[in-house]
Amino acid sequence: MSLEKVLYSDKYIVMVMEHCKGNLAEYLRTIEDGEGLTEKVARDFMKQILDAMMHLHRNNNVHRD
Repeated sequence: MSLEKVLYSDKYIVMVMEHCKGNLAEYLRTIEDGEGLTEKVARDFMKQILDAMMHLHRNNNVHRD
């Protein structure tokens, strides 16, 4: 994923990222040599995602799923 553009205003900084096609579940199933994810690995991924979302929300950042 790449950073496409950064826009600035007096109140905001907007970072426009590359759109990721497909869905996360399909991507995660292909990890680890096509064997899928163990429950622990999936749990660790989900924790990282939720931690990132909480950080964004606490800091008044907007995201698009």
